Parts: sequence; structure tokens; C-alpha cells
Amino acid sequence: MEKVKVLLLGDNPVAKYALELIVNNYDVLVITDETKEPWLPKDFKPDVAFSIKYPHILSKEFIKKVGVPILNFHTAPLPELRGVDTCSWAIFHKLKRFGVTVHIINDKVDDGPIVLKETFPIEPYDTAYSLYCKNLILLKKIIRENIVRFVEGKYTTRRIKSKVSYIHKRGEFDYTKLKVPEKDQDIFIRSRFFPGKQLPYYE
Repeated sequence: MEKVKVLLLGDNPVAKYALELIVNNYDVLVITDETKEPWLPKDFKPDVAFSIKYPHILSKEFIKKVGVPILNFHTAPLPELRGVDTCSWAIFHKLKRFGVTVHIINDKVDDGPIVLKETFPIEPYDTAYSLYCKNLILLKKIIRENIVRFVEGKYTTRRIKSKVSYIHKRGEFDYTKLKVPEKDQDIFIRSRFFPGKQLPYYE
């Protein structure tokens, strides 16, 4: 019997973790994070597709060519927080909860029907970096518990309404400066604390 064909967008550490869980039982094609314009071999028609921390927006043409729903593992709650730099924006917008959403990709950014959503409270002491670390743990848990049933198509979709919905583009978050009221100095610092980037300072 022919193996189920899985398209996996992403070769980052978390995507590789998902790959380890399915590679022995399924025929998996991996598209690397460095591939900005993905394409499919003529002899590979996926039965299921995943995007796991893949950093590029997929074109309408590619989505259509894949021919099956592409499940995106978005590292923020939807529809509350779409786009990038979600850990920082979650604190800046004073969201109460953070987490991971699995949704079907459509031609809009982080807009498709939701398959799964898990969140946790944002604590008063959380920074962008601590939210990032907590979310990686949650993301791996979601992958571990659900990736096989997703491959087998055992999921449903739904729409979730929210009173707030923000969307942010790449490069929009400035780690060196942002005008905030003095009362929000704490938010300014916590939203920008992320080792490897410009550490925050307040004049």
C-alpha cells in the first residue's frame, strides 16, 4: 500500500521535531526555511500539508497547486494576533493570554479556519523572550499530541470571533525605540527583552 504523502514546509528545529514523529510511517517532502518560492516535483502530489514556523508567505498559485489544506502552526492566538513578532506585540497590546493556533492557510495572513487553539495566561512579569520559550514548549506538545491525527485528516474547523484582532508585518516592530507613555515603561521593557536583539533601554 502506498504511503500517505506529506508536504512539510520548514526545516527549523521545531519542524524537524515534527518530521521525526512521522518520517518512518509516511512519505514526507520537506521544503526548507531558506526556500522563498517553494515548488513541488511533478511526481509528488501531497495528501496533507503542514507549515511549521516556515518564514515566508505562500503565494495563491502555490496554495492552489498543493491542492489540499495546508495546516499552519501559528505561534500566537488567532484571530487576536496575526502576523510576526507576536511575543512582543502580545505584551505591547496588553493581551491577557498567549499561545498557539493551528489553522488552514488561505490567501490572507493568518486568516483561515481554525483547527486547534491552546493558550496560557500572560503573567505580569513575562517578557517577549519568556513568552517565546513558553510557546515553544506548547508548540512541541501540540505537535506531539496531534500531528499523526492531522496527517490522517482527523480534524474539524471552526471560526472564532474576538473583540480585538491585530495584524503586524515584518520589520514593523522596532526593538530600539517606541514612544510610550511613562506609565507604560514596564511594557516597553518587557516587550523588547529578547536576547540576541537590541536590549531595551529607556531615556
